[in-house]
Amino acid sequence: MWYKNMATNATHDTEVNLGSTATVLTVADAARFLRISESVVRRLIRERRIPFFRIDGRYLLYRPVLEEWMRSISIMPSGQSCAEQAQAIAQELTDKGRSMELWQG
Repeated sequence: MWYKNMATNATHDTEVNLGSTATVLTVADAARFLRISESVVRRLIRERRIPFFRIDGRYLLYRPVLEEWMRSISIMPSGQSCAEQAQAIAQELTDKGRSMELWQG
């Protein structure tokens, strides 16, 4: 099958190319996207530390949800996650009589 040949011929360049339309990722796709091993992705799934869904016994990950998950666990230089930092900025603006809409993805 042509798609299996394409997958086995994938290169490990600095760019991760999953195609512009790949919104549902396999474990292998997610591993390439996150630049970690498939076994680590499977462990994160087993421990329920990463968002995933299962169809017919296959673990799949929805790319937009995975991107939001990465933002939520990212640590800002202040030691706060991105979500905590955004909340703190919004509160600071509110205290000064301004407002800011937080992106809710």
